[in-house]
Amino acid sequence: MKSIVREKGGDKHVSVESVRDLDGGRVIAFTNNNDNNISLCYRNDCLLKCLYTNARSVINKMDEVVANVAKLEPGIIRITESWANDKILDAELSLNGYLMFRNDRNTGNKGGGVLLYAKHNLDPVQFVPQTKFPEHVWCKVKLEDGIELLIGVCYNSNNGKIFGNDTHLLLRQLLCDVSQHHVLIMGDFNFPDIDWETAATDRASIDAKLFVECLMDNFYTPQVTQPTRGTAVLDLVITSEPHMVDELLVVEGLGSSDHSMLLWTCQFGKKRG
Repeated sequence: MKSIVREKGGDKHVSVESVRDLDGGRVIAFTNNNDNNISLCYRNDCLLKCLYTNARSVINKMDEVVANVAKLEPGIIRITESWANDKILDAELSLNGYLMFRNDRNTGNKGGGVLLYAKHNLDPVQFVPQTKFPEHVWCKVKLEDGIELLIGVCYNSNNGKIFGNDTHLLLRQLLCDVSQHHVLIMGDFNFPDIDWETAATDRASIDAKLFVECLMDNFYTPQVTQPTRGTAVLDLVITSEPHMVDELLVVEGLGSSDHSMLLWTCQFGKKRG
């Protein structure tokens, strides 16, 4: 499974298998530079390994989800476009060792829906922002050094017929409302015309321009610059601190999904080694 790891000197292709093989015991290791040296991040400092995917219907891909979770052992998993509904039981979506939070699209329209999984040992607690933005779900975890982290997953549909035309405004209001916290947000935001290498919006819609302005005004850092669907960067990881995300990999997606998966670690302490 080939991947792209984001680093200052350019992109490097590695494999998810090599990441997992190096994850033995105390350390998580990633290829970190063009000399193939390895940077070691101790678990006490690198507190969270995270996985995100746009599944485009997860119920028929749960075997693959379980296999990836067993291989990669993430602490946090987020899924957009779950396509789950009230006829699908929690037991059909659950993962051993994780607490699940879900928000289905129950409008009668196919698609949408978000899932968030957090390992039980993180003691996750559901967090409910005061917002009318439709497709999102959140939890709150308290890390070893006392940091309280809000973790959210959002799906911003580009179909105004489903939820109306004010969802972009509601999304920006939501981002403003949670910006006073330590925040880790990921999801499919459906802004294909933003150049995330430079945050340029010359060819983007007014909603895309306002979205970038919202991130800048609230001191958020977008962490994904490589395409996640075709040539577009639709799936984002957004953090309240610029150095929260360590190496981030873009890897092939689940089954028939045309979105790539994202794998990264969250860095909250000092790096040793």
